[in-house]
Amino acid sequence: MIRPPVTEFIATLKDAGYVLRVEDGRLKVIHPSRPLDDTARQFIKENKPSIIQALQESPGLADTPAQDDDWHSAIPRDTMRRYIEKEQSTWTDERRQAQADEIRRIEEYRRARGPRPSGPPAKLDRSEVFAAIGAVMERLGKIWPSGLDTDPQWQDRINTAAQKDRDTFLSTVQAWEQAETARVEKYMASIRREVSGWPDPYRRRFALMVQENLRLEFAGRVGKYSNEMPINQAMSRAYNELKPDVEKNMP
Repeated sequence: MIRPPVTEFIATLKDAGYVLRVEDGRLKVIHPSRPLDDTARQFIKENKPSIIQALQESPGLADTPAQDDDWHSAIPRDTMRRYIEKEQSTWTDERRQAQADEIRRIEEYRRARGPRPSGPPAKLDRSEVFAAIGAVMERLGKIWPSGLDTDPQWQDRINTAAQKDRDTFLSTVQAWEQAETARVEKYMASIRREVSGWPDPYRRRFALMVQENLRLEFAGRVGKYSNEMPINQAMSRAYNELKPDVEKNMP
């Protein structure tokens, strides 16, 4: 069956991953990354009333907004999924591995890095709550060693404080950062103290492993870039990797 030009135009855009819908009588054309070319813009300019009418009279042609309260809420899930699958079909094995590694790092970070507010605060703006927690998590992330778990008590304490006034919340966040920083310092001091008692060959090997950790490079989404591992993480990782061998061979 031959489609009218307007219907054919709408179908072509949808096949290319565009989202078309009408909001308050206005035409919306959305794509995750690719703007319309000049030809499409000109066709829309000349036929906008007909396009709007076609979308309104044929529900199957129009896209409905997703209900997600996030940055991609303007793009239906199925459209986003098809676009992502099409993009990923062209990826090399190296790029797929890089993405998998990055997702793993993000998941490890989320598991290890402190509390998250469980709901909107009663007397605080949600964005301020996330900003304050995010700032502390970023600073702790720069000093956090491998092998040290976060203190679980702060999850509930931060969430409770987020439901109160601003001063109470900020003072609780400050106390959380100070307490976790003190735990990091105590943990690192115990590592340095134990390593200082190791035989010389193991201490030299430990120092070399720390330096190697600090020079780690890994493939990113685009090319390769140098990742300077935080010194506490470099030291704790070397310690945790070498300790079983030391305990096995020391009298």
